[in-house]
Amino acid sequence: MTSMVPVTQVEHRDGVATITLLRTDALNAFNAELAMDFIARLKQLGRDPETRVIVITGSGRAFSAGQDVYELASDEDATGPKAASDQLRDRFLPIILLLRSLEKPVIAQINGIATGAGLGIAMACDFRVAADSAVFIMSPFALGLIPGAGLTAMVPRLAGIGAATELFMLGKRIGAVEACELGLVHRVVEIERLKEATHDLALELAAQPRSALGLTKRALNRSVYSGIEDQMRYEAYLQELAAGTEEHRERLISMTSKKER
Repeated sequence: MTSMVPVTQVEHRDGVATITLLRTDALNAFNAELAMDFIARLKQLGRDPETRVIVITGSGRAFSAGQDVYELASDEDATGPKAASDQLRDRFLPIILLLRSLEKPVIAQINGIATGAGLGIAMACDFRVAADSAVFIMSPFALGLIPGAGLTAMVPRLAGIGAATELFMLGKRIGAVEACELGLVHRVVEIERLKEATHDLALELAAQPRSALGLTKRALNRSVYSGIEDQMRYEAYLQELAAGTEEHRERLISMTSKKER
């Protein structure tokens, strides 16, 4: 059921459209409603001739915490471990593929916590500008799950297989400066300057030839991300295996019982 409370908002300025995720109390975690609304916003802006650059950011203290764990728990109660793979395949795969296929630059303005599928969305953007206080949580080991939403395709390409192995297998939590040093973030600024710095980058991009930018992104996709859909489907398959373990179920129950729905 769709709520009457908006889950995103869009602001337009100087040919730049900024989508802000508004599930503040849920750390901008993606439930079904937010996913549908976000996809609709991206498609609309992709078609809008006045929009030259798209910025994605979160409200409050998070960019996005990824999957909504309460919805995941409910879905797993109904359909079992398949729910975890279904969310990756049916919800986040379309989002990641859409972000990569938009022939306009997309910037992640990372204001706070980015983890799980929220981190995958940030990595799928063309540029990432992070507040110096932003935090990147690389693996959902707290839930006994694996990195999904394209992370196992994108992070090794951005940071190298050695760094990705350490980040994922140790479930590392890193700050913005370290993420920048690894090549996961392009620019790090003080939180007070985040919006301004992101807009400055967006204006640089908006000044470039529109068609050439789109074709360049298409070429990069072919060069680096041509196998991302197959990898994401494999992640979803493995996620179902992880979600079928007692360890995952115990961790999910423990996490969701900490506060009322």
